[in-house]
Amino acid sequence: MATITASVATIELVAGGTGYTAEDELTVGGGTGTAATIKVLTVNAGVILTAEILTVGAYTAEPTNAVAVTGGTGNNDATFNLTWHEGHMYACIDDTGFIAEKNWDDVA
Repeated sequence: MATITASVATIELVAGGTGYTAEDELTVGGGTGTAATIKVLTVNAGVILTAEILTVGAYTAEPTNAVAVTGGTGNNDATFNLTWHEGHMYACIDDTGFIAEKNWDDVA
């Protein structure tokens, strides 16, 4: 079994792409493991202005910045830079935010 080494810590919008709408859910491309997802918060004429991490993913190999995304209503042309939680898992249990943190070594 592969060892999970990283999860997404932060995202930075590089290119807002075209054709997107608020509430779109985008999947991060590249890397190896379970892909992170991003939620579009605001757009202007289909161009993403703001977004947030929806799920942090679980990567054995990180994708290279700037990452492409797929999904949503857009033209799959938005890109983001990611930073990483190395060797940690952060779990969002409900709408109140991140409420659990575990080291990968703590996971059975």
